[in-house]
Formats: sequence, structure tokens, C-alpha cells
Amino acid sequence: LQDSDQFEAWAGARRDYYQRRVFDGLAVLTNAHLRAGDYVAAQTLANQQLALDPLREGAHRQLMEALARNGQRDLALAHYDKCQQLFLDALAMTPTKRTIQLAEQIAADELDVAQPQTPAVRGYELLDKLGSGAYGDVHRAYQPLIDREVAVKIIKPEFANRPNFIRRFEVEAQTIAQLEHPHIVPLYDYWRE
Repeated sequence: LQDSDQFEAWAGARRDYYQRRVFDGLAVLTNAHLRAGDYVAAQTLANQQLALDPLREGAHRQLMEALARNGQRDLALAHYDKCQQLFLDALAMTPTKRTIQLAEQIAADELDVAQPQTPAVRGYELLDKLGSGAYGDVHRAYQPLIDREVAVKIIKPEFANRPNFIRRFEVEAQTIAQLEHPHIVPLYDYWRE
């Protein structure tokens, strides 16, 4: 088609969106198998993610964890070395601190047998932890009911029960919810559990 640049731009954006959804779905499934103790299935799903995108660091961590928890500590460490070299060659950088710490835990045979529990949040599937602040952690999440990606901030328990903090948080949330601007992240919801 002549003059199809707009269509190609739209189609490219849609392809990227669906590819992210596939990756997110695979990551959620891999985590579910890790939590359930089905490490072989977790390895398979992590390898599928890496076949689609070899630079997906979260999938490298999932594979390392699945191997280590399945009694294949040496393979997990060998995979870390492979991941580290891949990142150096392709990106001229090292893996993140989180990946390095996981490798150190595996090397020291200190991988906690109890699964780290990602907090459950009603109506959302938590994906990656994006960061931590003074008052809580921010996670990238998926809201299946509405089919959209969101960020979810989970307030630390020591603040969640302070009446002054709760009042200030509610006032700020109501103020932010009224703002609309392309450079301000919209607030969709907040609640206490």
C-alpha cells in the first residue's frame, strides 16, 4: 500500500504490545510454577522467555532459581556466568544487583528454601518489582479485568496503620486523582486491606 507509514506505525505498536503481554504471561506462569514447587515446568517456561528475548533479565533469574531449587546448583551458576557474558557482549553492562545477589545466594548455598511471597493484591497480578521508597514498594502489575498494565504501590505495614499517615495519604490520593496531564500518572484506585 502507498502511504502506509501510519498503518505500519500502528501495527508495530500493536505487535510490541502483544509481545509484552506474552512475556508478562510467561513470567506470571513461571512464578506460579516456582511457588508451586514445579521447578521443571518453571525451567521450561523461563527457557521459552529467553528463546523469545535473550536479554530478558527476569527470565534469567527465574531460570537460575528453578535450577537451584531443583538441585542443579552448578547449572544455575553456569547459567549466571552465561547471562553475565551475554549482558557484557550485547549491552556492555553487568546484570542488575538483584541478579548478582541471587547468584551469590546460590553460590553460598543460601537460597532460602521458603519461597519469597509476592504480596497478593486483589484484582491485579504483580509482575516485576520496580523499586522501593521510604513508604513502600512499587510493582509493575497487570489488571486482567480491564486488560491494562498499571503500577501498584504497596505501603509498608509500619505506615499503613498510622492514622496520621492514612489521612495524609488519602488527601494526597484524592488530590492526585483530580489531576489530568500527559506527564502525570493517573491514579485509578486505592484501598486498605
